[in-house]
Amino acid sequence: MFEYTLDIGSRMGNYSQKMLKDAHKHSINNKDELADSYLCACFHCCTLFAIEKITEWTDQETGLPTALCPVCGVDAVLGNRSGFPIHEGGFITTMHKHWFRDAKKTKKK
Repeated sequence: MFEYTLDIGSRMGNYSQKMLKDAHKHSINNKDELADSYLCACFHCCTLFAIEKITEWTDQETGLPTALCPVCGVDAVLGNRSGFPIHEGGFITTMHKHWFRDAKKTKKK
């Protein structure tokens, strides 16, 4: 099955804060949306993979299933049906930087 890890040190995209926040909403309670996807991306480990690789889900407070990445186990999975450019390395690396790298810097202060 298809799996590809993006180089998070390369290509950063120029995406708006609104776009990054809107995309993040698609990583939560996303089982129905992912069911219609064939390609997924994790913005924690920056890996692209086929939907069939997802085997674990977690329930959020709402009780709706959220995908856990099959590579790193984090709930940071987006599907191609989300409407966001998950196949663009710049988008996924920008999501990673916004939601994980920048968060680490903030916690250290």
